[in-house]
Amino acid sequence: MLGTKYTMQLDFYKDRLKAKGIEVMIPDEADIAYINNSIYEEFSKNIFLPTTKNEYLRIMKALIKDGATGFILGCTEIPILIKPEDIDATPFDTIQIHCKAAVDYALS
Repeated sequence: MLGTKYTMQLDFYKDRLKAKGIEVMIPDEADIAYINNSIYEEFSKNIFLPTTKNEYLRIMKALIKDGATGFILGCTEIPILIKPEDIDATPFDTIQIHCKAAVDYALS
C-alpha cells in the first residue's frame, strides 16, 4: 500500500483488508517518509518529477521482491505518476474504485 504515512501506518485500511484475507505490506520507515513528503511537497503542488517516479518504482520493486503482487495507490495523485505499465504488479487506483462504487450505488 502506498499513500500518506497515515494511510500506510494506521489500521483503517489494513484492518478492512485483513478481514478480507489480504495481507498489507508497506515500505520501510525511510521510504514512508519519502512518499509522504512527495505527496505533500510535490504532488499537492502539481509537481511530478522523473526522479520521484524512479524512487516510487524502486520502492515498489523492493516490495515486489518481498512478495507484493499488487499496489493500492492510496493517494489520488499517485496514479498520475505511476501507470499500470510501469510495474509488474497490479495497481489499484483508489479514485477509480471509489468512483465506480459511487456510480454503482447511485444506480442500484
